[in-house]
Amino acid sequence: DALPILKYKPLEKMNFEEGIAFGLGFGCMEAFILGVFSFLNIFSFLMLPELIPVQTKGLIDSNMLIVILPIVERVFTILVHVMCSLLVIYAIKINSIKYFVYAFFVKTLLDSVVVAVSTTVDYSVISTLIAVEVPVVLLGGISLWVIDIMKKKFENPEDESDENTNYKIVMMIKIGRAHV
Repeated sequence: DALPILKYKPLEKMNFEEGIAFGLGFGCMEAFILGVFSFLNIFSFLMLPELIPVQTKGLIDSNMLIVILPIVERVFTILVHVMCSLLVIYAIKINSIKYFVYAFFVKTLLDSVVVAVSTTVDYSVISTLIAVEVPVVLLGGISLWVIDIMKKKFENPEDESDENTNYKIVMMIKIGRAHV
């Protein structure tokens, strides 16, 4: 139901619960899209098992963590999406760019760390697969803490407004620099 909220309610009028719904909608939509691609990979491997590298086949046969880890990663990534959505909505609500910058930084950090770690990992060893997920789990855990802080902030918004901030945020979103 995140889309009807967006259609009928401006971000600055959203409350905490609507921000949570928006973040869940965003994160779950991303998880769905990634899940479709994963399903297509699995389907193609089932249809053409000779495409699976020998090392990967052995890893799949010997350890169920290879199936569970991506699910755990998605759950914690959804928490990051919820947190970042709340930060952006709050930034617009109080007319301050500070929280927008926090959200932008966290999403950039998440994407950068995952790419950096995943390019240096030997996917045939389960411990290195776990190493890829550790930063995501840490950011997801921090996100739970920040979501709790944001709940209090939504209840008592600060007066941190900055002239022309909404304009700056809207312009950043329009030119594609926002990654929330």
